[in-house]
Amino acid sequence: MNRTVFPNGKTIGWITDVPHKHGRETAIIPYQTGDRLWAKEAHWALGHWQKTDKLTKRGKPKRRFVRSLNEPVLFKAPDRVLSPVLNGTFGWYKRSSLFHPKADSRTTLLITDVRVQRLQDISEADAVAEGVRMLLEDSPADAWFSGIHKHSCFTGTMEGWHYNDAKTAFRDLINSINGPDTWEQNPWVVAYSFKVDHRNFGVKSAHMKGAIT
Repeated sequence: MNRTVFPNGKTIGWITDVPHKHGRETAIIPYQTGDRLWAKEAHWALGHWQKTDKLTKRGKPKRRFVRSLNEPVLFKAPDRVLSPVLNGTFGWYKRSSLFHPKADSRTTLLITDVRVQRLQDISEADAVAEGVRMLLEDSPADAWFSGIHKHSCFTGTMEGWHYNDAKTAFRDLINSINGPDTWEQNPWVVAYSFKVDHRNFGVKSAHMKGAIT
């Protein structure tokens, strides 16, 4: 695959060398080396739930969360967390990472490398970076764990939950996330490498230039 600039003159992506009946496969890569991202996390926010004029499919009033800006979000549960079924009760509520505000972020990522490759081309080192690991520090070098099941680990393969190498463990991990045939389909993927800065997105380190908002 070759890197190219698309017709708008701004979008950078990848395009295959060989045409086929549906046209050449193209993929727009949203982030490039040097871009900064902020990590969204589950958190607890102070506020209350308020009914709206809109209805759910079952005819019940929809609700929206009204957050108090007097307190920053928390990443550790406070002493008393209220149930989201309450209406109008002011207090701390657990919120999905989807609603994590950038202003309260605490982890910033600097993209250092972008690679386009087939899924099965992942290396042992990258499989470990994706989260597979040995169950025990003193376990044999060929006893790897995908993170899906919580069992003891022995050398070799047994009942499909521990493996001879990190790459094989990653195979089952990715299939458990994206579907049972993901590994076998061997799609093109974009592999990002990044540095982690444990600070708010608005704070720029000397090695962190540019921004994605």
